[in-house]
Amino acid sequence: MESDLSPQDKKDLDKFIKFFALKTVQVIVQARLGEKICTRSSSSPTGSDWFNLAIKDIPEVTHEAKKALAGQLPGIGRSMCVEISLKTSEGDSMELETWCLEMNEKCDKDIKVSYTVYNRLSVLLKSLLAITRVTPAYKLSRKQGHDYVILYRIYFGEVQLTGLGEGFQTVRVGVVGTPVGTVTLSCAYRTNLAFMSNRQFERSAPIMGIIVDHFVDPPCNSQRPANMGQPCNYRAPDEEDGGPFAGVQDSQEVCTTSFSTSPPSQVQPPDSPSCPSPLQASLHSQGSEGSGQQDDFVMVDFRPAFSKDDLLPMDLGTFYREFQNPPQLASLSLHISSQSMADDLDSLPEKLAVYEKNIDEFDAFVDMLQ
Repeated sequence: MESDLSPQDKKDLDKFIKFFALKTVQVIVQARLGEKICTRSSSSPTGSDWFNLAIKDIPEVTHEAKKALAGQLPGIGRSMCVEISLKTSEGDSMELETWCLEMNEKCDKDIKVSYTVYNRLSVLLKSLLAITRVTPAYKLSRKQGHDYVILYRIYFGEVQLTGLGEGFQTVRVGVVGTPVGTVTLSCAYRTNLAFMSNRQFERSAPIMGIIVDHFVDPPCNSQRPANMGQPCNYRAPDEEDGGPFAGVQDSQEVCTTSFSTSPPSQVQPPDSPSCPSPLQASLHSQGSEGSGQQDDFVMVDFRPAFSKDDLLPMDLGTFYREFQNPPQLASLSLHISSQSMADDLDSLPEKLAVYEKNIDEFDAFVDMLQ
């Protein structure tokens, strides 16, 4: 299958998959930092802005991802996985979810690598950015602190889902077809959080299923938990559970992927909006006044953008029909004018011969004017 690709397309495809894998790890890990991340768009993106997404890479996370890949790329039978787990101050641990980037044998030989595959990988990465904030682990990561921390582990090989317990759910983030196979990104997450329900730090009922509340503003009187924003730590694959936060105290020496080492400017949460908003206050005041006087209505003369003062009513259909045949651009009429000029030049000798024949009449006309 790979023999059908040109050397340049093969090189580009490998580069796209490599950077997509690295960006995938960054998106997943940064979604478990415990805080909302606010990034600014760039009007002049550079070549380092892969997949048209403003993601500030954490160097330690990139280092661990490259170390796990060890020069390989996710392919058929080779999966890259990111495991998210929870560890309490009492030494208990529990796997929360596993994200898997893999490839199957279904190929799309007609697809263009340079543009189509790249653009679809960009859309898939943006989908991942949203999905990482609706799984149960996201809500737990927002409450981490002294009682528990969220850990991550990157490994390359066979997917390990036994640690998620019974009844775990899977969600497919998306697929992208390529000439050598179909890139698949999926997530398996734990639904049974009974282990957490008996803890004193668990203020709410166990989370079941996907909860979409990341983009909902909190109530006006709600305060951010005091333990929010504490650093998460990386758990090595061979780490022993030897006591409260085993391995966390030595993270300065042994672990190089502590989330706390990331620059604070990369994870600044947006300011909470003031409540009530002007729009809500306006609606509330209008509703209060309207309840007292039911017959106090004001008629507003609404004129849509496609309406005309001298042609009312003008619906959208009329507007569309008027502009189906717009005037021809001046740049397009240059060919017609140049063609007519060429015809005039061709007929110029004939016209000059006619004028020479009637030269006596022209001379008499000029003498008469004098």
